[in-house]
Amino acid sequence: MRDVSRSPVGIKTSIGASTGIGAVLVTVCNQVLPAEWKEIGLSCVPLFSPVLSYGGVYLYNRLIESPEVVAYKARLRRDLRELKSIIKDKHVADETREQARTDYSATRLLLANTGRNGIPGILGSTDNQQSGATLEESELGGNT
Repeated sequence: MRDVSRSPVGIKTSIGASTGIGAVLVTVCNQVLPAEWKEIGLSCVPLFSPVLSYGGVYLYNRLIESPEVVAYKARLRRDLRELKSIIKDKHVADETREQARTDYSATRLLLANTGRNGIPGILGSTDNQQSGATLEESELGGNT
């Protein structure tokens, strides 16, 4: 995993990229295409601009984090929403609400530390790599 965690590109950036790509395509069509093809080229810009934007955003997001990490974070965020709804529910017992608060805090920490600690069962912890321990030493409990 990378040391610097960047967030994936969202809807706002996609819309901005689509607008920017559309402006560039309009300029290119006006400068490059002959007069008889300009109308066709300009009418195709609204079709190609979102497709190019989506492709670029998709590639950018896949280069930042693997699909496993994205899926893991999505599950944690879903759990956070459910826990928050339990905490806000007035008809839930106090013990359940306290357990939900504890679980909410633990889930927030898991989400925050995903880039640093890895994903249990999918991506190993990066602590061993940072301390200089080899895989065999960490599995055998060896000291570095």
